[in-house]
Amino acid sequence: MTMTSRTRLMDPISAAALVAVVAAGALFLAHRTSDIDFCRHVFRGLATGSPAIQKRIDWERFNALGTDVGATYRALPTEKERANYRRSFIVYFAKGLQQTGAELNQFVRWRLNSRTPERVVVAVDYPAKRSTLLLTIPASGKRRLQQIAWKLEEQRAPVSTEQPRHGRTTLAAQH
Repeated sequence: MTMTSRTRLMDPISAAALVAVVAAGALFLAHRTSDIDFCRHVFRGLATGSPAIQKRIDWERFNALGTDVGATYRALPTEKERANYRRSFIVYFAKGLQQTGAELNQFVRWRLNSRTPERVVVAVDYPAKRSTLLLTIPASGKRRLQQIAWKLEEQRAPVSTEQPRHGRTTLAAQH
């Protein structure tokens, strides 16, 4: 067998492997992008006060910015009260965001933060407040927003100005 014939035999195998890798990558990116797009869509709906977005939220489990919205929602005795609560929450979420001076275009760098078998967390940065907003949805089943939470940018550890032992001087102490 010559080198040319061996190369020709490997070409279909290499091509099949390449197609499999590209297909797997495309599937991963398509799924990841759809989770990001879903969270962006829900956040935009909340930020603009769109009543249509209420069906994209898991009200029974919803936690918003440290508040267990789901507990309040579950405690409401009638569907009419729950419907009013959903509408009011969305309106006041939008008003609250507007009162802070935040605008949708200030939320940048939408990305997948983490994925477990149970949940997907999408992150978006809000540089004006040096913070990141995390949006959580289930990893499988019906996609509905379950949580919105702020993750503050980690503060840098303070530099020690303490005098070192044995007469040595640290860089921090020299400044």
